[in-house]
Amino acid sequence: MPKGEIRVGPWRRGGSGAEQSIRVRFAEHELQVLRTLSRSVLDWFAERRNSEPSDELAELTGIRTGHTEPPSSAALRRLLPDMCHPDDEGTDSAEVRELNAAMRGLHEPEVLEAKEGAGRVFLDSLPEHAGEVVLTLDEAKSWVAALNDLRLTLGSILGVAPDTPERLPPGHPHAAQLGVYHWLTVLQESLLIALTR
Repeated sequence: MPKGEIRVGPWRRGGSGAEQSIRVRFAEHELQVLRTLSRSVLDWFAERRNSEPSDELAELTGIRTGHTEPPSSAALRRLLPDMCHPDDEGTDSAEVRELNAAMRGLHEPEVLEAKEGAGRVFLDSLPEHAGEVVLTLDEAKSWVAALNDLRLTLGSILGVAPDTPERLPPGHPHAAQLGVYHWLTVLQESLLIALTR
């Protein structure tokens, strides 16, 4: 290991000051999984953004407004959740729904823009073929956000819950996908640790 290099899981952090970088190697099949998931999530974000309602006030002021209704897809709802939650008894009052609609309309365009930005940095920095990825610290922060979105998307599709087993029996239709979910979790957590050391 080169002097001054820190290893966390598959990640290696080196350099100093503005020259710091974080490196990781991926096999071809790992890159295919990352590309496919990332493109799917970016497509969902683009569809959501492109279907934003038109608003005369937004056209006059330049302030975009977003959807007031949550996404119909459970996976996208997980990535763009309501900002206000029901009260302690779980009652989802009309007031809470109205507040969520207003907050979503105001803030969802910014949230989508940030998520799309991180997703693009992630996708654009993946190499064409198996090999090493070298990230600046800012790019690595985008990777943390993008990996989180990929992980949440897959977890939502699979219905991952606290009682979900670590592994599913061989032959289970979701065994491989659950393995990818856990791999994404380890990648994200270890990158976050590498960033904070």
